[in-house]
Amino acid sequence: MKILYRSLVGVGCIVALLCGLNGCMSQELKTALNNEDAQAVSQLIQNDPDDISGASLKDYKLRGLKLHDLIMRNVNMYNLDLQGAKLTNVTFEDCTLTGVDFSNSEFHNVRFMDTTLEPIGTTRYDVKETTFKNSLLDKVGFGDGSKLLDVLMHSLLKGSSIAIVDSTVAVVVEDHSFVFNDSYLDNLLIDRTDVKKGVAISLSILGGGNVIIRDSSLIDVDLYGLDAKNFIFENNRNSLLRVGGEIGNVKIAKNRNTWIAINGKIKEISAIDNGGRDSGVGFRGEIDNVVVRDSDELSVDFARATIKKAKIFNCNNMNDLELRHVVVEDLELHSLDLKEINSAETLIKNLSIDDVVLKKRSWVRDTKVSNASINNFSILPTIKYDELYEETEGFWNGLLSKQ
Repeated sequence: MKILYRSLVGVGCIVALLCGLNGCMSQELKTALNNEDAQAVSQLIQNDPDDISGASLKDYKLRGLKLHDLIMRNVNMYNLDLQGAKLTNVTFEDCTLTGVDFSNSEFHNVRFMDTTLEPIGTTRYDVKETTFKNSLLDKVGFGDGSKLLDVLMHSLLKGSSIAIVDSTVAVVVEDHSFVFNDSYLDNLLIDRTDVKKGVAISLSILGGGNVIIRDSSLIDVDLYGLDAKNFIFENNRNSLLRVGGEIGNVKIAKNRNTWIAINGKIKEISAIDNGGRDSGVGFRGEIDNVVVRDSDELSVDFARATIKKAKIFNCNNMNDLELRHVVVEDLELHSLDLKEINSAETLIKNLSIDDVVLKKRSWVRDTKVSNASINNFSILPTIKYDELYEETEGFWNGLLSKQ
């Protein structure tokens, strides 16, 4: 009896192993796959989605695959050519997609949950990415612990909208991860996601309505070529992000231990309640209006910028304010205590200072103020005038005399 029991257990294990490899799929589906008959495969999976659960699919060409209103669970896809696919209301759950080509496809309400999307190869010479080039991704989501590794979403079509939530975006091949390039996106949401060092989220996002990044960590990440009505960067942590493009409104709020640099043609920027260790905001380009307020331990950096109006107020223990190669029409500094104010090759046409304390250090070089209104401005005796001492001290003494 014991021998029979052990034999049955052994047979059961072998069957389970085989089912893990091929999903115990029907012979009909196996035949359709081997014949690379995309139409037949589509119909068979549509009739019985469980037929493909647990399967490992490798090196198939199934162009024009069409699926709708189903869930695909625990499917491993390797080096599949699925160009021209059309998926509607489809969920990938606990799947692995390695080197899968979804180019020229059309997705509507598609979800990738607890799914890894990754390349074949680890160097730029042998890499084959999982790609969605030239596709329409309408309300497509990645979530529930999904991993996007060197995924390409280049040249997406108008009408695309993507959410990346509770996921990881990372690089496998160094200097190779440009997630979006020359892509049209109505909306992009990155939420509760870790974007690892070396990722370039974008070289070009066109026609964006809203780009929102919140509750995430982005380590030394680039987001360039952004054309959007609104960019919101909120409640992120331990991040370094560089953003460039043409943007209507920028909101930077409630971030901690985070540095964000904005460079481009911007109408409105508001930076509110940011701070913490190594926190800062940097602005370059052509900017109509900037407001920085209600922040602690923050650095503010203006460089190579033309600004119509900038207002910084109600900030405690600011690390520094720097202006380098800047032309600003109106600069207002109100209710601040800061360690440093440094300026070089800068023109301030109208300067207003009210209730400001400079506590530690300053250097000024080739800086001109055309008109100034100064009230309740104090420089502590411990201040150090670095570099060109006479020019720096003379600059501040001139402003103090206007009180």
